[in-house]
Amino acid sequence: MLRLHRRPDVRRRDLGSETMLFDPSREALHVLNVTSAFLWDLLAQERDLAELERALRDKFEVPPGADVTADVRRIVGELRAAGLIEEAADATAAPGGGSRGAERR
Repeated sequence: MLRLHRRPDVRRRDLGSETMLFDPSREALHVLNVTSAFLWDLLAQERDLAELERALRDKFEVPPGADVTADVRRIVGELRAAGLIEEAADATAAPGGGSRGAERR
């Protein structure tokens, strides 16, 4: 399952009703709307798309049956394309990228 998190070096500043993110590695400024800023905040911790969708439904009181999947995927896609969020490391992988099994010598 794909889990994502925001890059810790990206800086956030709220200016009125807008949220701005500054990416120091690319020296780029990004402006987020309320929905995108909400998802950005959630990505302080590793999340998958289903978790983001549930949180969005709860926060904005989306009616049952309304499809927010496309919106979440679009926002996540834009944040990934901008390099602002990343895939979380696979929790099942052993340190160093090897397999988890014990090695006999």
